[in-house]
Formats: sequence, structure tokens, C-alpha cells
Amino acid sequence: MSQKEKIKKNEQKDKKQQEEAPSNNSNNQINKVSQDDHKKALNKARHRSIELFSERMILKKALKQINYQKLAIEKQRDEIEVKNEKLNKALDKARKRTIDLFGKHIDLKKAKKYISIINHDVEEKNVRLEKSIKKAKQRTIELFGKHIDLKKAKNRIEYQSELLQKSYNELEIKNIQINDSLDYAKHIQSGILPPEEQIRFCFPDSFVFFRPKEVVSGDFYWMAEKKDNIFLAVVDCTGHGVPGAFMSMIGYTMLNQIVNENENKTTVQILLDLNKEIFASFYRSKKGAGFQNDGMDLTICKYNRKSRKLSISSAGHNFCVLSNNEIKVSKGCIFGIGEVPNDYEELVFKEVSYSIDHPVRLYMCTDGYTDQFGGDKNRKFSPKRLLYLIENNYNLPMDKQKRIFEMAFNQWKGKETQIDDVLLMGINFNHI
Repeated sequence: MSQKEKIKKNEQKDKKQQEEAPSNNSNNQINKVSQDDHKKALNKARHRSIELFSERMILKKALKQINYQKLAIEKQRDEIEVKNEKLNKALDKARKRTIDLFGKHIDLKKAKKYISIINHDVEEKNVRLEKSIKKAKQRTIELFGKHIDLKKAKNRIEYQSELLQKSYNELEIKNIQINDSLDYAKHIQSGILPPEEQIRFCFPDSFVFFRPKEVVSGDFYWMAEKKDNIFLAVVDCTGHGVPGAFMSMIGYTMLNQIVNENENKTTVQILLDLNKEIFASFYRSKKGAGFQNDGMDLTICKYNRKSRKLSISSAGHNFCVLSNNEIKVSKGCIFGIGEVPNDYEELVFKEVSYSIDHPVRLYMCTDGYTDQFGGDKNRKFSPKRLLYLIENNYNLPMDKQKRIFEMAFNQWKGKETQIDDVLLMGINFNHI
């Protein structure tokens, strides 16, 4: 039964009671009081019914919310189940990982000992590092104290840089002038050297391998023809570059002068005269103040067309002769030209002679070829290697031999710097 029906039923009961009640005054008054109370009760009942109705609506809404929450809880439960499955899988992996870690426990103990040793080393290094830091701090303080001086020094350096730039510009101009002078000096020196064509005209099967260290050279080769005599020399002057070039000009001039005076001089007489001229030109007293070993080492040969006789002498040089397919290295005087005065007993030049009625080949060279550093161990080429090349290639034409000697020198030198002037001459006297 609804609330409204209950209220209506109560009202009907009240009406019956009023009709059945006595009509005296007392009863009327009593009924009147009871009716007032009844009305108040009805009003309260109505208010209560309204409140209950509103509470019912609120409960419906709450029920809906509870249903929604129930659905949400079910979803959360499903998600929790999924997470539980993942968690179970993770736990399985963790168990396996725990087993692996447990298996590595012994290795970790060993590693722990090793780490303790390393930590001890690290501690020692930290102590040293702290000391270094202290020193660095002290050094920083010192450097900071010098900061003002550095500023002053910077200004001075900038000023000096300007002066250096001016000097550099002047040096660059002078360098251009010097290079121009050197190029001209090279032109002059090249002009006095006999062309290879002139040497080949007299000795068709011959070669000259000439490679100066700088623009001009202290090594030079010389040739002179006087009637039936042909003179050839390979000369190594003291020094290289400009000083050596000056010496080469002096030596070249003196050789021409000595031969022009008397073309019948022997090679020994030519060396003696050359030594006397060099000594007289550079030294005023014997081994006195101002004595210097400025001079030259050389090998000189004289060939007579009529007699077909070859004479060779050397000062400070060795030379190689192939006669009847036999190789002989001849050593010249241990002193070079200009090292000893002419009247010293130690100065003894020897002459070696050959009749060109059988195969004779002559090789003359300066020490620039054999003294060149290179190879795998950066050593000197050495006379032994040069002799080996000659022994293995002397039967070839001289122009092919030149290419072999040049290629061997280049390969040996490689990327190393050329240390001296290089001069090597080869002559086959049976092709004249």
C-alpha cells in the first residue's frame, strides 16, 4: 500500500468517528482537540511522505551510481587479472634470473676481492691526485700572480710581432733576390760543366749521373782535350751549396790552368800542382793560424788517343776499374787536395795505367752516392752496394747502367732527405 492510500484511509476513519460520537459539548470539545492533533499528525505525515519520496529518489540515484561503480570494479578486476598474469610471468623470469645470479655468486666473490685490490690502488691514486691538486692550486696562484706581467709581455710581444713581420717582409724580398742569384749561379755553373754530349763525342759508351743537393753544387766533373790527350775528372769540393760552388769554380779554373800550361803532365803531377795552388790560395803559413781543411777530393784520368794508354790518379777517392772482366777497386791517397802542404812527405799520389787493348771500364764517383741514408733501417748505401751494382750490370750499355744506378739511388733514398751532392761517371774505353 502506498503512502497516499494510507493517508486517505486514515481520513475516512476520522469521519466515521465524528459521525458516531455523542453530540454533547464536552465530547465536541474533546473531538475538536483530537481533530487538531490529527491534522498536525497528518501534516507531519505528509512532510514525512515528501521526505521519504525525495530520499527514495536519492536512493535510486545512489543505486545507479553503485551499479556504475560495480561495472568499474569489474573492469578493474579484469585489469588486475591481466596484470596478475603478467606479474606471474615476471615472477617466473625473476626466479630464473635469481637462479642465474645465484650461480654467479662465486664469481662475484672473486670479483669482490679483485675490486678490493682495485679500490686500494684507486685510494693510492686519489692520494697522489690530491697532492697533484694541491700543487696545481699553488701553481694557479703563482700563475695568477704573473697575470699582470703576462699582460705587459703580451703588449711587448705584439710590438715585437710587428717588428718581426717587417723583418719577414724584408727577408722575403732578400730571399727572392738570393734565389734569383742562386738560379743565375746555377746557370753559370752549368755553363762551365762539359755537356754529356761532349763527353759522349769522345767516349760514346759513357754516362754521367749528376744530382746536386741544392741549387748549386760542390761536386763537379771536368773535361779537357789537348791534342791527343783527353783529361777527365770527378771532383768533390769541401761543402755543398754556395760554399761548395765557389770551391768548384776555383778547382775548375785551376785544372784548366794546370793543363793549359803543359798538356803532357802526368795525373800525379796535375794533383801535386793542384794541391800547391789550393794551399797557396787559402793558407799563408803551414799549419799556422787560420789553417782550414778547405779543398777537394777527386779522381782524374788521362787518355792518349795514339798510345791508347789510360792513366788514373786519385786524392781522397777510390775508383773502380774493370779490366778483362775482373773488377778492381783502387784506393787513392788518403789525403785530399788542400789538406797537406806540397812539401810534406805524407803527400804521395800514385798513378795506375792500363793499355786499352782489352775491355776496360772506369767508374768514378763522389761520396754523396754511397753515403746516402735510406733503406729499411735508414743506413748508408755503402761502397759495397755500389760495387755489387757494378758487378751485376757492367756488361750493359752505359746509358742503361745510368738508369739502373739512378733507380737504385731513388729507391734507397725513398722519402729521406738527400744529404750531399751526388756524382757518378762511367766510361767504356773500348768504344772509342
